[in-house]
Amino acid sequence: MTRTSKNRITRKIVLSVILFASSVIMLYPLVYMLLGALADNDQMYLNASFLPKPYFTADRIKNFTIVFEADDFTQSIFITFARIGFYAVINVLFSTMAGYIFSKMEFKGKKIVFLYLMSSMMIPGVAVMVPSYILLNRFPLVGGNDILGAGGMGFRDNPAVLFVTGWVPVYNMFLMRQSFNSFGSEMKEAAMVDGANHFLIMFVIYMPLALPCLAVMLIGMVIGFWNDYMTCLIYLPDLKGWHTIGTKIIDIIDLYGAGGNGVPYYSRIYGISFMFILPPIVVFLIFQRFFISGLAMGAVKG
Repeated sequence: MTRTSKNRITRKIVLSVILFASSVIMLYPLVYMLLGALADNDQMYLNASFLPKPYFTADRIKNFTIVFEADDFTQSIFITFARIGFYAVINVLFSTMAGYIFSKMEFKGKKIVFLYLMSSMMIPGVAVMVPSYILLNRFPLVGGNDILGAGGMGFRDNPAVLFVTGWVPVYNMFLMRQSFNSFGSEMKEAAMVDGANHFLIMFVIYMPLALPCLAVMLIGMVIGFWNDYMTCLIYLPDLKGWHTIGTKIIDIIDLYGAGGNGVPYYSRIYGISFMFILPPIVVFLIFQRFFISGLAMGAVKG
């Protein structure tokens, strides 16, 4: 066996070990959570181990299903899915149109506008949290405010706040622009010769070719809205019935997360948490075959 062959085999072995170790590190918290939900809570304190010992009994299975018994849980799920569906339509429409405009159309100031939008991605979300709160609280003619934004509460404790922000998804626009850049302009020119307008070209010709990028957008959007904790906490403090699942799940854990004598009921916490993270995992598994190709498509130089 030549030295080159030995080096190649060594690299493959090292790569396999690294991939296996990475998989174990990523999956360990999920496996521990699943087994911990099925374990005896007292034994987890007395005999801590690398993996808890599960017991498949009706009482342990209830740790997974008890989340469905919480007040307003069904309503919270409905509101969350309604929000995801609403923003899915908004994101697809705005991102597709903006991506097409910045990729296939020419107008004065195009690069300046695009760079301005990209610069907004450099500002951390936490830096605009307080200004956004003030803006929405002082929004004119909403929540009792006058034309100058005074006298009322604006969008505070107003369910409409769940649907009025995030209409300009800059990152998704960038992905779609990069995706459209990878397609030649010949299709657009041929379609225009046949009498197609811009809307027909962008939604019927180009958008189906960008399905991998759309999958990346949907995965990020679903996970983002599913895990959204701050919006309801900040803007809907008194409307518990309108809290989305990202905020509601914390209330449920607080409600069921303590056992007797002040000892945290970790088995129940693990069961509730496992049920909470299960839907995003399912979404990712469904769209994973598009995910890598979508990121690669969005990385094409414009």
